[in-house]
Amino acid sequence: MAQGPLEATLDHLFETTQAGRVTLRWGDAFALVHEICAPGVRSMQGAVQTDAAGSATYAYLRGEQQLLIQADCATAAIAPPRSTQEQFGVRAQMLAPIVVDGVTRGVISVHETSGPREWTAVDTAALEAAAERRSARSCALTASKPHPPRTPSRPGAISLGMGGPACG
Repeated sequence: MAQGPLEATLDHLFETTQAGRVTLRWGDAFALVHEICAPGVRSMQGAVQTDAAGSATYAYLRGEQQLLIQADCATAAIAPPRSTQEQFGVRAQMLAPIVVDGVTRGVISVHETSGPREWTAVDTAALEAAAERRSARSCALTASKPHPPRTPSRPGAISLGMGGPACG
């Protein structure tokens, strides 16, 4: 299946970081619209995360509009949502706001589930580049049907589009 710009950007980020999960959240409630998971990593699709959009991490991303890098979610100064850690096993994460016309419209997340992780300069540069590409395209939320699962480059990984930013 051919990749669109969104899928290619997130797949490149997933491959570069070798993380357990990469997500794209979009809109005022930061709804999950795209996810790529490594083999054995639980999907967030369809799960209820009541504390995500109102969390300290999303408040930081809205206000500061800068990357948030957390090497150990258990001891992070800006606490991630409990559900992120308890339900989905996130132990370390990097988050990047997608800023359109000065407003945070979405967030790209890179999750490590195997334990705390010191993110490298290559990891953060890949995330920053992905967020800049998404911001530059001024993605608009669509009501399209979810894309069928697609296999990213990494063996055993799965990519799920849930309908969302249609960027071309």
